[in-house]
Amino acid sequence: MVTIPIDGGPQTLVAMAVLQDEDWLDPLPQFLDRDDETGAEVPLDLTGMTLELYVRPTFDHPTIVKKLSTADGSIVFDDASLGLTSIHVERPDVIADLPIGSWQQFLLAKEPSDGLDGFAYRELWRGPLIVYGGRTELRGLDFSDPLNSQYLPLIGLFGG
Repeated sequence: MVTIPIDGGPQTLVAMAVLQDEDWLDPLPQFLDRDDETGAEVPLDLTGMTLELYVRPTFDHPTIVKKLSTADGSIVFDDASLGLTSIHVERPDVIADLPIGSWQQFLLAKEPSDGLDGFAYRELWRGPLIVYGGRTELRGLDFSDPLNSQYLPLIGLFGG
């Protein structure tokens, strides 16, 4: 998988790409928060939180194509206190659950709170998720097509 943080806008945008013929193993960008006193960026302590990544046809679509979570082990805390996590999905699950195509994904942090259901939810990022059939398909894309040309940098990242 390739994860590319994109700065700008009111939300953090993260573009993701997955090859369907491989395990989806990828360290995620470090999660940061702002120190209330100094204003400096500091690691977001994820201890006690549950992370959930939702893949849908569009952000507001009722259909969930795939859900990853720290609760099921598909998202792993590498060091929760430093905001470090990784995605771990084995190839058979990628093939079974992530159809080839363009999807939208967003990542939520769920933390205990006095809220209605006992939790508070924070969106950490959102962005596109492109699922390619494999290295051969990625190399065969027509990058003169504007829909594909935006993913040209992924060729080098996948070792194309």
